[in-house]
Amino acid sequence: GLEFLAGIPGLVGGAVAMNADARFGDVQQSVQDRLKKVEVAVLKENDTNQVETKEYSTDKLRFEYRKNLFLQPNEIILNCYWEIAQTDPKEIKTKIRSLLKKRKETQPINFPSCGSVFKNVTEKDGTKISAWQVIDKLGLKGAKIGNAQFSEIHGNFIVNLGSAKAADVKALIELAKQRAKNELQIILEEEVVYLE
Repeated sequence: GLEFLAGIPGLVGGAVAMNADARFGDVQQSVQDRLKKVEVAVLKENDTNQVETKEYSTDKLRFEYRKNLFLQPNEIILNCYWEIAQTDPKEIKTKIRSLLKKRKETQPINFPSCGSVFKNVTEKDGTKISAWQVIDKLGLKGAKIGNAQFSEIHGNFIVNLGSAKAADVKALIELAKQRAKNELQIILEEEVVYLE
């Protein structure tokens, strides 16, 4: 039931917070399809030694594209509870192998990255366009700042070629956002969440 998460960089808490999803064949699957309950730690602003726990059950778990609508800024995911159908282990392994093979062919898995950088775009006329297509149209595939580079394999990934700095990655993101706005009248929105 969770095979679609194979190869997505990150941890389970991040997958839930960002409503991770993936396409497997013709089926689009996301975290929200299987999640039943989330337990969080509630951090107290004035007392870092005081931590309470809280649960969100199915009726409180609300999601949109690449975000959740239930977590508060002072909450950290501790546990997730899933509803998963029992499946033949051979079938699961076959699905995972197939998915990882496809990821290897279409994504820069040989370099560190945070996964997709920008959310896909819905244009003013309702047309949907993948963020990688915007990067390609701008000719930014392969563009570098420092040791951060828009992947030559998949334009919506910024890879670390060795010693990239956060400032290098942010500069590439800002370059793409500015050029998309000026040249294509498209507003790119980060899928990446900054922790500062």
